[in-house]
Amino acid sequence: MKFNGVEETLFIPLAARVLISKNYPNYFLDTKSLELENLEQVKSINKKTNEYLTFASVARYYVFDKIIKNFINKNKDVNIVSLGVGLETMNYRIKDNRNKFYSIDFDKVIDLRLEILGKKENETLMKSDILDMRWTEKIDKNKATLFVVAGVFQYLKEEQILKLITELKEKFKNSEMIFDATNSFGIKRAINYVKKTGSKNAMMYFYVNNEEKFANLANVKLLGVYNFFSETRKSLKKNLKLSTKISMLVSDKMKMTKILHIKL
Repeated sequence: MKFNGVEETLFIPLAARVLISKNYPNYFLDTKSLELENLEQVKSINKKTNEYLTFASVARYYVFDKIIKNFINKNKDVNIVSLGVGLETMNYRIKDNRNKFYSIDFDKVIDLRLEILGKKENETLMKSDILDMRWTEKIDKNKATLFVVAGVFQYLKEEQILKLITELKEKFKNSEMIFDATNSFGIKRAINYVKKTGSKNAMMYFYVNNEEKFANLANVKLLGVYNFFSETRKSLKKNLKLSTKISMLVSDKMKMTKILHIKL
């Protein structure tokens, strides 16, 4: 199966979850990803990466998982919708069988996901461009819904993201969204990393320098902004390389990488 552009990046976060789960299981353990550590793509990427860049991918999931669990506990009966799901294994980590998980991505990405990961009983896979709103017709809009967007918006343009948020807001009255973003400096580093790992045709466009300004532009309520590495630095400060600690601290201080939590 051949992939081009953005689709080439599918294995980057998977490779990071494998490496961190092996080396720091007390911090982050993804047993489903570990099952795939011998994939050639995973081994190839992990030969080219470094500790900071690997954590930059996984720290995002560390924060996301906490927000998702809190959302489920607060609302009980919910939809968790992954936009541009790729090879994400969140629904295996969350270990919640009461609620419905929806995973949306392009046709051949979903085919690859089925081939590599299989399908969980409480997961609905949808083959669709996330910008094509027809996928929303299959989701119960009476339930509280959390949209999870991990490593996706960077590849879209701001006007596309604003349109998507507006349309979701109109359709899902009780909904929230979490997504990761970089600032304008961070997006340059992200592009270089993606090229380094072999995905030379994946272009990135979207960044957020001012979270409040973006929330106002999108006409949504900003529920929270989280640094990638705050908790990671606290829990692993004795185990990290000095260069990694410095890079994490600089990233947090400069808000190079962050997670936005919004109410639609």
